[in-house]
Amino acid sequence: MKKLTIILTFIVIAFSQEFDLYSLFPHHEGDIWEYNFLNADEPLLRQTEIVSDTLIEGVALIKTRTQHYYDNMIYFIDYLVDDNYNVWKYDTTWFCCDTVLWYKLNAEPGDEWEIRREGSYVEKMVFDGYSEGYFWGQPTTFAHYDYYMGWPDYQDTTDMMWEWGKTEVLASGWGLVEVYTSLNGGVILLGAVLDGEVYGYVGTEPNDVIPIDFVLKPACPNPFNPTTTISYDIPHESHVTLTVYDLMGRELETLVNTIQPIGNHQITWDASNYSSGIYLVELISEEYRSVQKLMLIK
Repeated sequence: MKKLTIILTFIVIAFSQEFDLYSLFPHHEGDIWEYNFLNADEPLLRQTEIVSDTLIEGVALIKTRTQHYYDNMIYFIDYLVDDNYNVWKYDTTWFCCDTVLWYKLNAEPGDEWEIRREGSYVEKMVFDGYSEGYFWGQPTTFAHYDYYMGWPDYQDTTDMMWEWGKTEVLASGWGLVEVYTSLNGGVILLGAVLDGEVYGYVGTEPNDVIPIDFVLKPACPNPFNPTTTISYDIPHESHVTLTVYDLMGRELETLVNTIQPIGNHQITWDASNYSSGIYLVELISEEYRSVQKLMLIK
C-alpha cells in the first residue's frame, strides 16, 4: 500500500504564530482520529475517539479510547488542557503512571522539558519548531515534538544514552497527524471526525477496507436519466480531476479538480441540460488515468 505523505515545506519560524495555539490540540466529545501504521504491508488501523470532554474550572478534561483493530487492544488515556497552553497526559489503561506534561503548545523552538524520571530512567520532550505546509489541501501550521527515553550517564547527567525516540507532529485544526518512531515507522492520519465534520477516511467497522489502488468504479445507474453517481477510490492523498466529455472529445464539465484524501469518493452528475447520447467521464491523478462511458437516455 502506498503511504500517505504530508506535503510541506519545513520552515522553522519564531514563536509569533498568527493562529490559535489551542487549535493544535482540537477536542470535542465524539471526535475521532483514524490512523494507519507506516511500513505495514497491509492496513493496520488504529482509531482514537474522545468519549468525554468536560471543562472544570478552566481546565479541559478529555477522556479518550484508542482501539487497535488488528489485535483488538483497547487503551484509555486522559488529557488535561489548561489555560497555560499545557497538555497533560495520564494513561488510565494500566493505572501505572503519574500525570505528565506532554505538550507545551506555546513552546519555542529548542525548548525541552522532562516528562518523567524514575531512578536512572528519563523521558523528555523537545520542541523542534514549526513548519508551514498543506494538509488535505488546506494551508496548515505543523508543530514538531521530539520524544526521547533513555538513561543518563552517571558521570554527566546531561549526556543521555537514548534507547528510543519518536517525533509527533501536530497540525493546526487537525491535532496529531503523524508519529515517526525509530522502531516501526510510526502512524499517519487517514481521516477524522472533528466537531461533527468528516474528513478523509474514517471506518465504521474494524473490517472496513482501505483502498490500495486508484479505481474508477462503474457509474450507477448507467444508462441514466438525468443523474448518475460516479464513484472512485484513492489509495493516498492526491490531486484528482474528474471531467465529462462528449464523444468528440469536447470538455463539458469538470466535476472534481482538487486535492483529496485517501478513501472512497463519489459525486453525482446531473445531465439535465444535455441531450441523449454517449458521454465519457475521465478520472486523472498524478499516477492514474481511466475513462468510462456513460449513456444518457431521455
